[in-house]
Amino acid sequence: PLLGRLTRNATRTLFLAGENDRTVPPEVSEKAAARMPDARALILPSLGHLAHEEDPEEVAGHVFTALAEDVVIL
Repeated sequence: PLLGRLTRNATRTLFLAGENDRTVPPEVSEKAAARMPDARALILPSLGHLAHEEDPEEVAGHVFTALAEDVVIL
């Protein structure tokens, strides 16, 4: 049901996903973002499911940038 409602979600959204995430593959974020009118997926090279632990500075940089642009981060 959630996937079917994504097309109605107009919230500016950024999906952060690790390229090497084997728990939730980055394609899941890309597909969800593609269904939303104002969303995008940013795939972080060489990072996995715990990207925020693997490279906290990089992830924090993307989070702060998104927050400054009033974007929701998932």
